[in-house]
Amino acid sequence: MPLLFVGSVVLNALFRAFQNRFLRDFLSFRIILKHQLKRLKNNMRFFEQLHGIYFDDLDLFRVLHNARYPLLIERTIGAFWKKLGWGGLADLEKNPDQFHLVRVNHFEYIRAVANVDEVRVRIWVDKLGTTSLTFGFSMLPVDQDEPYCTGYRVLVCIDPHKRQPRPWTDEFRQTVTPYRKDLHN
Repeated sequence: MPLLFVGSVVLNALFRAFQNRFLRDFLSFRIILKHQLKRLKNNMRFFEQLHGIYFDDLDLFRVLHNARYPLLIERTIGAFWKKLGWGGLADLEKNPDQFHLVRVNHFEYIRAVANVDEVRVRIWVDKLGTTSLTFGFSMLPVDQDEPYCTGYRVLVCIDPHKRQPRPWTDEFRQTVTPYRKDLHN
């Protein structure tokens, strides 16, 4: 009988420890989940497009040639404009923000895209100034969030006749607001 009593005490203690640990872990999980959901709720949006990597995109080492990275970024930004309703050369009166020039392209090559494959290109607005816009971007595998490359592109809005910088319109600012990282940090 004493052995049975000791055994039940041990089992009871183990059960309580498990119960307390489970409760503590569950509460920790709820707190973490709450913070994650809050972060997601306040998080900015991004635009992402899938691109195929073909044999003619590769260099002699069978990796994506460095000249293809800017092309994929350009195509993704073009698709982003199209999604917002600004694809192609629209009427100047409808979209005065369509006139912009690239000031900077910066790429940090982290790891090679090897062989024929598919990649995701993700873009967002890092910063929106008076006359400039900085896109952030990353190129990612289809099934992972570890980037092949990251970088940014700076655009400057210009007056097409004077070829001088001019401010982005209020409509433009409002439309790109959900994609602005600088407002969601």
